[in-house]
Amino acid sequence: MVFSSPFFLLRIFIVTLFLAYASIHDMRRRSVPDKIWYIFGGTIPFVLLYAYILEPSYLSRALPQIILVTGIGAALLILPLFGKMDSLGIIFIGIMLPEMVLLRIGQSSLFAPFAIVALLNGLLLSLLGGIDNLIKNLRWKLKYGSLYSNISSPKINKILYLFIARKVRILDLETDKFAIRIQEGNSLLRIRDMLAIGKDQSEYSSRRRNYDDQIQGVQKLSSDDNFVDLKKEDGTWVQRLLPFFPYLLLGLIAILVGEMVGILRILGV
Repeated sequence: MVFSSPFFLLRIFIVTLFLAYASIHDMRRRSVPDKIWYIFGGTIPFVLLYAYILEPSYLSRALPQIILVTGIGAALLILPLFGKMDSLGIIFIGIMLPEMVLLRIGQSSLFAPFAIVALLNGLLLSLLGGIDNLIKNLRWKLKYGSLYSNISSPKINKILYLFIARKVRILDLETDKFAIRIQEGNSLLRIRDMLAIGKDQSEYSSRRRNYDDQIQGVQKLSSDDNFVDLKKEDGTWVQRLLPFFPYLLLGLIAILVGEMVGILRILGV
């Protein structure tokens, strides 16, 4: 990778700026406005044209990587973990940065497109969300007792729920607008259905409306001096939708830092 190339640095700047803006909106609203896609997507033809002018063979060398990343980005739509925005983000990175970088897996290493390595780095970093859920659930266990009181579910599912969901007080439902209730009576949603909620915006919106109605009902009940049945420790299971663009941005930064460290080692610094 040639960091001294102004053209490469320009593309790095555009991709980093895109991921930064997308991350801010993803964290605030769990969506990226169309204008961001239009602005940064509109740079692609100019970048490719400029690349052709600088080096006519660039496009032919980059085409296999671009096709590969585009195919992987499209395939991500099949998986419940990824939405359309995530797939488009991967494809955008793949087009703008088709260079190959070193991917280390244990003792082995291979070269992979920039976008794929950023995606894998982002997935590893997103595991922090699972650790956060686990910590929150352990704190609940220590403070209030049973996590699965009167809930029937296979043992393996209960273990997985510790990482992909969290138990919160019903009185605190209004504190997180990106959480949706996954507990219905004495049962929890199937894990496959839970993971698909964030992908299906209509399903998310429907559940969010029901969730908001429930919050308003709880607030009304809790403000009633005669209502004494709702206790502090009464809880429910929720799934919190996590933004992926911040992890993708960190995955990109991890690549750049790794490449710079490699260059410094070669230079003996």
